Amino acid sequence: MDFGQVKVLLPDNVDTTSAIAVENGRAVAFGHEYAGQDVNSINVTNLGADGTGGGTLQLNIQVNTGNVEVSR
Repeated sequence: MDFGQVKVLLPDNVDTTSAIAVENGRAVAFGHEYAGQDVNSINVTNLGADGTGGGTLQLNIQVNTGNVEVSR
């Protein structure tokens, strides 16, 4: 996306790996905030409330200017 906000709300038990890149803005992934150079390329894995199992989802999110939020 060129400009705006991406908000992803996940089910409680899906195992998720998120690859996030934001050129100008910030990202919040599972309660951790990333800003500045940290947002250039981050990978966050969260196994959900049940641990390993419950399905698998790979997110690849790229935003030029804006905010990204990934949460449950």
